[in-house]
Amino acid sequence: MSGSEGAVPPPTARDLVGPNPAGPLRRVSLAVRAALRPLLDEGDAVVLVGVSGGADSLALAVTAIDQCTRLGVGVHTLTVDHGLREGSAAEAAGVAELMGGLGAHADWESVEVGGPGGPEASARDARRDALLRRAGSLARSGGRRVVVLVGHTMDDQAETVLLRLARGSGAGSLRAMSDLVRLPDGTVWCRPLLGIRRADTRGACRQLGLDWVEDPTNAPDGPWRAADGGALRRAAVRSGALPALERALGQDPVPH
Repeated sequence: MSGSEGAVPPPTARDLVGPNPAGPLRRVSLAVRAALRPLLDEGDAVVLVGVSGGADSLALAVTAIDQCTRLGVGVHTLTVDHGLREGSAAEAAGVAELMGGLGAHADWESVEVGGPGGPEASARDARRDALLRRAGSLARSGGRRVVVLVGHTMDDQAETVLLRLARGSGAGSLRAMSDLVRLPDGTVWCRPLLGIRRADTRGACRQLGLDWVEDPTNAPDGPWRAADGGALRRAAVRSGALPALERALGQDPVPH
């Protein structure tokens, strides 16, 4: 008997999630299922998940791979390397390898970050452009609609509302990010986790036994700085403004 005959295959996303998950993993899985099922019922489609390796996108990707596997739907993942810190390419390649092992058609891509709006906005634009390019390529090669999933949570939504209010967006800022956007070319941009807390995506990753990547740019003392030398605005809202509101109001403001 060769050594490989008795080897146990690595677990897939379906193995990790299981038939009846509990706790945070259940909440994430149900949110992804509720978002995906109606879109997939509309007709032939392929799913593309943006995966940074952070807890939000990792929890999203694993549960999406699980759902797509059960439904017989092709699922792809794309990890974008912004090339802004040492070792980021190897990190992106490692995330793609993990996703491939869990059952996705996984890939990663390096992009150049630059342009107006500072490093945070430029990185966001470059990441979105990379996902849209990949969606276009998948649509052309398979003749199917592409559903793009990204991992923004309720906490991201609260931060966005405060940032837009501070920048003078007025009542329009209360709309914040949409959970579903249909683009002119037929691509669907979907955020299944806008009703899920960041604590739940981390809890789901712990249940899955997966370590996530902590992006140093999300920290108030991270390597990127705002024009005035302070923390990036979203990092400042996350670490300072929202906790201050909670203390002042005596309740968690995020769900509101």
